[in-house]
Amino acid sequence: MLLWAGFPGPESQPWHNSAFDTGGNIKQPYFNRLTKVLDRADELGMVAILGLCYHGQDERLWDERAVRHPVDETCGWLLNQEYTNEINKQCNTRYEYEVLQPHRVHELIEQAKDISRWGRRLLVS
Repeated sequence: MLLWAGFPGPESQPWHNSAFDTGGNIKQPYFNRLTKVLDRADELGMVAILGLCYHGQDERLWDERAVRHPVDETCGWLLNQEYTNEINKQCNTRYEYEVLQPHRVHELIEQAKDISRWGRRLLVS
């Protein structure tokens, strides 16, 4: 399940489908829907892997801080809800911000790995 965007497209995709506003803050309706999906997946014994960043949506964020903020927000939310999902980040495509590109994406991976609640962390790839 892609949390950031719902539809792939060309480099300059016209669709604006993001779980975050331009500052990287959570849009609650997306997370309400995500709760339903994750709860149902859990009932079915399925594992949901959440993709946080998707090309074509990153350029809708103000700056690098707004790229980093969803990592904190989403990981914190998942841990607070006591979900144990894995999150992933693809970096083999063109992104607007360098922190999403292959030579720096390790920074976001480490950021996500460092977030914990009650001694619990998420799996991050």
